[in-house]
Amino acid sequence: MTASFAWIVATSIATAPLPLAHLQPSAATDSPDVAAIVTEASAAFDAGDFDGAIAAFERAYATKPDPRFLYNIGRIHEEAGQLDQAVVYYRRFVAEPGVELEQRDRASQRIEVLTRIRTSLEPTSPPVPPPRVSAPEAPPQRDDARAGPNAPGRAMRNTGIGLLAGGAAMLVASALTGTFARSTESELQREDNPVRRRDLVDRGQSLALTTDIVMSLGAALAIVGTVLTATGATRMRRARRDVAVQTSGAGLRVRF
Repeated sequence: MTASFAWIVATSIATAPLPLAHLQPSAATDSPDVAAIVTEASAAFDAGDFDGAIAAFERAYATKPDPRFLYNIGRIHEEAGQLDQAVVYYRRFVAEPGVELEQRDRASQRIEVLTRIRTSLEPTSPPVPPPRVSAPEAPPQRDDARAGPNAPGRAMRNTGIGLLAGGAAMLVASALTGTFARSTESELQREDNPVRRRDLVDRGQSLALTTDIVMSLGAALAIVGTVLTATGATRMRRARRDVAVQTSGAGLRVRF
């Protein structure tokens, strides 16, 4: 994004994934002090100094508590990949009095999307293995463990199967939300009330976005699960072949 923040303030982040409606430039910069701070924020952002731009908009909001400055700060955090802070400022923007309903709805959609992304990026805790119990030593035997529950590749295969199941569930969920989106579109074609039509358009956009995100995540999980399942199964087959070769060799040695 190369546009200056002076232009972004005038249009309330026209480059946002869900942009707000165009606003009057003088409404956000009617004070010389605020205009100077906005210029400073623009220069900091153009230089890649996200922290400086955020600090400048914080000062602008302290000078003139315009809710759109909070939205701009949220957009900078989102641009910088700081999703937690972006959600905080979007929520502050939504909670401000005097924000138009359409703008509030669009900021709420950004909160919903970023929250889903944050959830999908959170690492899952690995399962805690059970404590090992020491067994008495036994005479050397052939390595049957390579074909048993601890065979190489079994854990990888099981993980792949789990990911495949999760991906399939997400694909089913995306199909459901897609069905709801198409139903909303059909309802929109039959609706004549302008207010109701606007609500249906917002709902349809939100459902379509949700469908895309869930479908993408489900497909990614399914692909990774397929690869892990195939790789684990291959390793298990190799382990069983190794056991068969070792058993055959031991039998030959005994008969000799």
